[in-house]
Amino acid sequence: MSSWPSCPSTSPPFLIEAIVRLGTLLPFEQAAAEVQAVGRIQVSSDTVRRLTEEAGAAQLAREQAALEAIEQEAPDGPAGPEIQQLSADGAMIRLVGGDWTEVRTLALGTVDPSAEEEEQKVDALAYFSNSSSCAPQP
Repeated sequence: MSSWPSCPSTSPPFLIEAIVRLGTLLPFEQAAAEVQAVGRIQVSSDTVRRLTEEAGAAQLAREQAALEAIEQEAPDGPAGPEIQQLSADGAMIRLVGGDWTEVRTLALGTVDPSAEEEEQKVDALAYFSNSSSCAPQP
């Protein structure tokens, strides 16, 4: 079975694929106009819509089948800690060249649930930081 929607037998598969690709990128009316302008082929916006929606439904069915196979065949993941803590913070840092960048940091750790609330500590810490440039603040 073809992965592209049904179309008259006179339509080559590459044309159907091109129509569907345009239908995913543009409004259906514009996609039909582009097919006419580039391919000199008359196609209605309703045909573009139908082909694009059929292709989308076929892709969704393939992805759903793959998901169901993964859910049935994949082993369960390891059990995680009972309680975790996530902390996030950010800071503006001036770079050597005078530009500023924002650094965001996440810290993730495991909390011991058996400890008293005042004595709870976080261990097994993992950190992640990322920076993004931004304009200097006035």
